[in-house]
Amino acid sequence: MDQALITGSTGLIGKALARHLLSKGIEVICIGRRKLSDDEIIDTFGQKVNYHYCLMKDINNLPDIIKKKSSAILNECCFFHLAWGTELGLTTGTLKDQMENATYSAIAIKIAKKIGCSKFITSGSLEETFIEEFISSKSNK
Repeated sequence: MDQALITGSTGLIGKALARHLLSKGIEVICIGRRKLSDDEIIDTFGQKVNYHYCLMKDINNLPDIIKKKSSAILNECCFFHLAWGTELGLTTGTLKDQMENATYSAIAIKIAKKIGCSKFITSGSLEETFIEEFISSKSNK
């Protein structure tokens, strides 16, 4: 893998994945639902990265966002889809939110193909919710 694109890059798993891949010398394009300044990008990822704001409800715009603001997608790019569709976070999600999230994942697969990624990996919202709850319970003790 020469390059990775990560949706949900400011979340718990996404941020850790981005930092790990960067430490291995892999070019990372980060997508998140937070608008970050250059300083916040460096604080979040440990270095300057190609970071782009995009809500999942606007995921169909992702190819245009990448085309305008990032280097070209390389042939060996892996698309990691870790994003959650609501602006409030994972634990506030209703069944309707979960269904919308599944739809966003299906759209993300189509986008991965459209922009030329060679692999697609996704993780559902439940995995990250369990991790967040575990960390929260440990910090409250």
